[in-house]
Amino acid sequence: MMQNDTIQQIYNQLTFITNELNNIKVEIHARVSADSTDIQMLDHKIDSLQTAMGNLAVSNSNDTQIQTALNIMSQSYDAISNQITMVSVVVAIFALLFAIAAIWLSVYVSDKVNSVKKTLKLVERRQHAINETAHKAECLNNEIQNDIEGLYARLREEETLTLLRRIEDEPLDIINIGNLLFARCLDAKGYPILKSAFIKSLALGADAERRHGVNLSVHECFTNMFFQHYMKETIMDEEMRDELFKKLIICMNSAFKSDMIKSTKGLCDALSMQNVTFDKELVLYNYLKTLNGSKFQDLAELKTIFEEKLPQELLQSAIARCTAEKVYLSLFNITPPVNA
Repeated sequence: MMQNDTIQQIYNQLTFITNELNNIKVEIHARVSADSTDIQMLDHKIDSLQTAMGNLAVSNSNDTQIQTALNIMSQSYDAISNQITMVSVVVAIFALLFAIAAIWLSVYVSDKVNSVKKTLKLVERRQHAINETAHKAECLNNEIQNDIEGLYARLREEETLTLLRRIEDEPLDIINIGNLLFARCLDAKGYPILKSAFIKSLALGADAERRHGVNLSVHECFTNMFFQHYMKETIMDEEMRDELFKKLIICMNSAFKSDMIKSTKGLCDALSMQNVTFDKELVLYNYLKTLNGSKFQDLAELKTIFEEKLPQELLQSAIARCTAEKVYLSLFNITPPVNA
């Protein structure tokens, strides 16, 4: 811009000088003869100077064109700069959108990967379950083919535990379920369940029996169950032993011969154990005393069991105690004295 101002100033000064030269030329011609050699030379110089000034004017005109071109170029540069700025903004916006899209895509892909992993784990678990089921089915088929009796025994054992748990939940239901259990062989796993049910039945009392229309004694059903199936466990359990002996005569008279033999063996097994804290002689004495008043007082198999399974010192001590208490055991051929 400063260069343009300088050119304009020079141009204005040259225009002023040209005008002054024309005025001088007119004045000279007015005063001096036109054919004078000096005047001709001066005219020639003035004409040369005017020509140079015209050229300078043309040059200034060209500079004006150049300036116009520069202005156009400047405007084009500004437009291009604006376009570049706009493109930069658009690129920045697209970059931001691309970054957001990339983040969303990474989250989406990660979620899908996790979903696929979970699906694979689920498939693996289901496949494992299917394999286990197939293995169990194969084992069951083999058992059916090769050990049907063992399979039936296990199924019956599971059913028995289910019945015992039912009694534990509803102790009074032993009146209905008891008949199913008396004919079965119950293992030691059922004892704590049956004991728990019995203790619950004691808490219910006789009023509950009447409200439920129970005609038979729930207490007697439980004691019969302990007598026939868990004689050894009951003798070892002080709390349950006392409850059993309260109803022992009823249990003996309610039992069959096989039940009586089984229960007597269970008694002898408990009395033969070492390191027990209860009074073995007292327990055997009470059992023999009750047996002597039952329907099995002369069952010979019981005598054999006592003599084979019990220590002789314990057996003789209990028999002597019975005799001293005037309980004459016919099972051992002990009769009262003639003069008694």
